[in-house]
Amino acid sequence: MEDNEINRIVAREMLLGDGHSLVEAHDGFEGVEMSKTQEFDIILMDISMPVMDGRAATRMIRADGGASANAAIFALTANAMIEEQKEFLKDGMDGILTKPLSCEALRGVLNKLKRPADHDYAILVNHSYIAET
Repeated sequence: MEDNEINRIVAREMLLGDGHSLVEAHDGFEGVEMSKTQEFDIILMDISMPVMDGRAATRMIRADGGASANAAIFALTANAMIEEQKEFLKDGMDGILTKPLSCEALRGVLNKLKRPADHDYAILVNHSYIAET
């Protein structure tokens, strides 16, 4: 989920360039709604978004029991102190990626999760993250 168009484009091109498929949400609420009915293997969640921030969106995705309640969720943030990062994990996030997002960092996360490029999988991109770059 990402509300910043440039950040969204950057992440989208990285993912598509590696052969992944994705769905984009422009704010936290839209992402939560999508997660209820679509099963994603990973959600890239911007922390600062309009309508609903990434922390609240993550808590809702985890709590609602929807199709993506167990998806890997990674925070996307420009600057987070160690204490803030701990709070992201308490909210239900699986890890943190920092902005600007690099191909190496994104590939590292996907490799750890053993998510090969495959059109049977979809990735939810937090557009707020892409917008801030």
